[in-house]
Amino acid sequence: MRLLRYDIMRPYRVIDAKTGEERILLASDGKYAHWSPQWLPDGSGVVFLTNRDGAVNAWFVRTDGTGLQQLTRQGGLVGGIAVAPRQKQD
Repeated sequence: MRLLRYDIMRPYRVIDAKTGEERILLASDGKYAHWSPQWLPDGSGVVFLTNRDGAVNAWFVRTDGTGLQQLTRQGGLVGGIAVAPRQKQD
């Protein structure tokens, strides 16, 4: 099990619940705010809100810190986000 430690203006940190080992997942360098992190159901990454592009949008990062990707571009997202498992297509 992994836990996510975050503070709005500080780096996201992943903590291994068994060992207590902690590592930086996503740095903000004090320039960006990150909030509302949500693990993907399969544990492969985190979706979160940030103002990295000057507006508040949803972004994704893999659990190893790679694959940073902007998911929305409309801006104005200020509440939380939710991640749901994929539904099977018939």
